Amino acid sequence: MEYFFAWKSTRRLLKLLNDGAAAAIAWDAFDNLHQHDSAWACYGLLKTDTMAWTYSPKRRYFAARQVYRFVPPGFFRTDIAAPLSSEHDVYQIWHAPLKNMLISSFVSADSKDFTIAGMSNVECDVELNIILKGIDGVINDKTVSYYRTSRNENCVLVGKYHINDFQFKAVISEGSVFTLTTLEKGQ
Repeated sequence: MEYFFAWKSTRRLLKLLNDGAAAAIAWDAFDNLHQHDSAWACYGLLKTDTMAWTYSPKRRYFAARQVYRFVPPGFFRTDIAAPLSSEHDVYQIWHAPLKNMLISSFVSADSKDFTIAGMSNVECDVELNIILKGIDGVINDKTVSYYRTSRNENCVLVGKYHINDFQFKAVISEGSVFTLTTLEKGQ
């Protein structure tokens, strides 16, 4: 259930951002006791060990981190365009290349860095060919880091790609929350 909850909450976050929300926060950071009704809430990003009173991150923390960590204040959302199939294709909606992916892209105010955060609900690995258009900053020849959260991984660096001629290819794993970013981990 934990990865399902992480998936759903991250999906809501990305949909909100794609629908125009300018900012978002995670409300319940900790599991906690609600004194007013003596109920224990377990919706937080951190799990409470009530014996030692210590906290540890849940899978939903790492899924949320894919966005909150790599989309800092000052970044703005940009459009993503997928290649279209034939305009005469009556099944165009079913042939849409990003039909089973939810993706948001963000660029820094100076256009020198970007982050693409997304989720792949495709049942196999998918190669994305990303072409950066309309970004005036100095992003060519940069390295893009690929971070992934899945049922068995917690926001781990799984690859690096080099931008050549304002494009790069990345293989996205099935059923994962992912981030492609030019930000260094320390930024």
